[in-house]
Amino acid sequence: MWKVVLILLLYFLQQAGTAIAAAVMASGQPETARAVALGEASLVANVALVGILLACGLTARRLPANRPPFFTAATAVALLAALALTFGGNGLSFLLGADDDGTTDLFRAMMGSPLCLLSLAVAGPVAEEAVFRAGLIPAMTRAGLNRWAAAALAALAFALVHGNAAQGIPALLTGLLLGAFYVVTGDVRLSVAAHVAVNSMGLASYALSDGSDTAVPTPEAFALMLTGLGAAAALVVWWWKLTHKKQGNCLHAS
Repeated sequence: MWKVVLILLLYFLQQAGTAIAAAVMASGQPETARAVALGEASLVANVALVGILLACGLTARRLPANRPPFFTAATAVALLAALALTFGGNGLSFLLGADDDGTTDLFRAMMGSPLCLLSLAVAGPVAEEAVFRAGLIPAMTRAGLNRWAAAALAALAFALVHGNAAQGIPALLTGLLLGAFYVVTGDVRLSVAAHVAVNSMGLASYALSDGSDTAVPTPEAFALMLTGLGAAAALVVWWWKLTHKKQGNCLHAS
C-alpha cells in the first residue's frame, strides 16, 4: 500500500509546486495573468509528474485482461458515454446548487493561452489518468483489494481532489466510468482518450459561451441530468456488449 501513499504524495507535491511556480511567475500581475501562469506552470508540472511516475514504475498502462482492439466501434461508444455522463453530472451539480469556488472563471481566464489549453485538454487528463487509473488502481489491487473496489476508491479520490462540489460531482461519476474502462479493457488508453474528450468538450463550451450568464434554470438542469445520465447508461450497456462480444471473438479465434 506504500505505492498508493507515494503516488498521492507526488500528486499533491505537483499541485503545490504548480501553485508556487505560478505565484512567482505572475507576482504583482493582474488576475488574468495569474490564471495563465497557473495553466502554463501546470503544463510543465503535469509532464514532469507523468515522467516521474513512469521512471519510478508507479504506473501500469495495462492490467491483465482479454484486451479487444483499441480502434473499434466499442471505443467510439465509450467516448460518447463519457461525454453524456459529463452532461448528466453537470445537470446534477446545477440542481444541487453546487459551488465551483471560482474555478469556471479561472478556466475562462486561461482560454487565450495555447499552452493553457494544451494543459487543460491533454496534459492534465494524461497526468490524472496516470495517477488515478494507471497508478492507484494497480497499486491497490496488488495490495489485495478487488479491482472494482480499487476503481471506485480511485474515482472517489479523483472527485475529492477537485476541491469543490460543482466539479467533484461530475468527476466522481466520470471517474467511476473511466475506472471501468481501465478495469474492463486492461488498457489505460481508453480512459485517457475519454478524459481528453471530456475536458475538450468543456473547453469548447467555454469558448462558445461569453460567461455572462452561468445560471441554469431548474427545468433545464433536470432535463440535462436525465438526458445525460439516461444516454450514458444506454451507451455503457452498449459498450459493455460490444467489448465482451469482441473479447469472445478473440478467445474463439485463439
